[in-house]
This record gives sequence, structure tokens and C-alpha cells, in this order.
Amino acid sequence: EADIAGYKSDLNSSMVQRKLQHGDYESLHQDLSESIYAINQAIEVLKKQAHDRPQAVATLLQQAGARLPQKARRVIEAFLERGSDEPDLTFVAPPEANAYEFQS
Repeated sequence: EADIAGYKSDLNSSMVQRKLQHGDYESLHQDLSESIYAINQAIEVLKKQAHDRPQAVATLLQQAGARLPQKARRVIEAFLERGSDEPDLTFVAPPEANAYEFQS
């Protein structure tokens, strides 16, 4: 009889603990679901806005207008129009000289 009362007490406390844990799970699940939804919506917005935008240099060129000499403006425009598939020679290492070449 005492064992049964102890088991019922354990069962009741386990059920209360389970309800508390389930409530915590539900609130966490709701929060994570809302976060995932918000992230997916943000990704969709960014995908819709995935297009080229004028760079700051081009905007500054337009604002500078007549203040820049014509030659400087042409050089800068040529640089900006350069394709992205052209290699950037800034990061190319110069050729290395041989320390010693065999001569017979």
C-alpha cells in the first residue's frame, strides 16, 4: 500500500514536470520557427535585390563632374569599365630570378 502511494506520488510529480518541459519545448519551438521564417523571408528579399548597384567611386565621379580633368576622368572610367574576368595584376608576383644558372 505504501509502495503504491509512493508510485502515484512519483507519477504525479513526473506528469507535472513533463507538462512544464512540454511548455518550455512549445515556447522554444515557436520562437525557433518564427526565427527560421524571418530568416527565410530575409533571404527572399535579398535574392530579389541581388542586382548590381553603382559603386561609391562612380557616384563620386558623377558628383565631381567638371572639377576632374578630362584625362583623369577617362582613366578612372576605363578602370571602372574593366571586366571582372580580367586578372588583377596588383596581386601577381614578379618573376623570380635564378640564383645560379649552370653554364658549360
